[in-house]
Amino acid sequence: FGSSLMFGSSAIRASKQVKTPTWIRYAFMSILVCALSAALLHAGFASESCSAAEGRVFTERGGGIGLMEEGIGLVQQRATAHRVAEQLDRWACEDTPPTPTLCPQGNDRFSKEEILAHLPEFAELYANRPIKKNAGGGNVNHAFALWFTAKMLKPQAVVESGVYKGGSTWILRQALGPNVSIFSLDPLDIVGQGWKDPSGKTTYFLKADFMDFSEMNWTATIPDPVVRANTLVVFDDHTASDLRVEDMVHAGFRLAWYDDNYYHGGCYSFNNMCAVPEKPNQIPYNPGWGGEKRARSSILTAAEQEKKVEHFTQRLQSYFEFPSIFDPCNSGRPSLLSSAAELAKYPGLPSVKDDVYGYKSLFPPLVELKADAI
Repeated sequence: FGSSLMFGSSAIRASKQVKTPTWIRYAFMSILVCALSAALLHAGFASESCSAAEGRVFTERGGGIGLMEEGIGLVQQRATAHRVAEQLDRWACEDTPPTPTLCPQGNDRFSKEEILAHLPEFAELYANRPIKKNAGGGNVNHAFALWFTAKMLKPQAVVESGVYKGGSTWILRQALGPNVSIFSLDPLDIVGQGWKDPSGKTTYFLKADFMDFSEMNWTATIPDPVVRANTLVVFDDHTASDLRVEDMVHAGFRLAWYDDNYYHGGCYSFNNMCAVPEKPNQIPYNPGWGGEKRARSSILTAAEQEKKVEHFTQRLQSYFEFPSIFDPCNSGRPSLLSSAAELAKYPGLPSVKDDVYGYKSLFPPLVELKADAI
């Protein structure tokens, strides 16, 4: 990272001394921004993807030359490859989230048998998904957990904080049917690269219309407090779990499904709260992309962590981390299937090789707050 910055600053000084064609300077600027954003993303300090950053540079500089557009395409391909590599690195087997023993309420909400009974229906559905390899989005384990959640809860509405290319919107729509309202929030607008809901029942807040979940006027968007209390909020926005709980309580939401349940390297997740920490007095706190205006990255002491856990569990009705369909890491966490041979019995599901993240799972949780918490 440091060497990249040194390289960039030296090259910029050199470009000022030598007359360089405009398209080359803009192309170089795009690649530099792309590399810088990738490094920041990898370190967890940036919320803008490589392709989004380089596209913005060209837009702001009035790009439009054919050769520049070809350069954008090349950088986007490299950006996608980087996102896949980054996710695979962060989802390495040694980073499997441990068992959430500090939040025992509702850990038995669904039995393995109940979840497994719905796998054949999901497998048939998943074979027809519009985005076959959702690089930068969710994989089959998380897709099944989200579909099952929506299918079982039958919420009156859904809020989707983090849309990307629309893969999760498609999963939700299949589970909910055509009449349930979905409100989809994302700072980018790239659903055209994947799937945009044609039903007319999904309201998109994208790009210029985007507001963070914490900034939305939910009493105007979903006026009925009973409906809000029975609305499922899907957080796939890399924002700290404790901040999102505060946002939910403030707006009157009780139900959340949380995608970014990292144990290492991500925002402060529910698993970071609910699992015994490796180092009790050295607990990393990262507010994430949606929390950077409200909190700072820090190291929590054991007392600070205990306070967060107590504050959360006092409001908690149930906490359930979904098992993976199949666990190639043999992590010791629950999985529905025990072997690749069992997995092959469900032809609609991808093989381990064909799944975008090789069936790695962050064991995304379903969180339900007490009625009196809101």
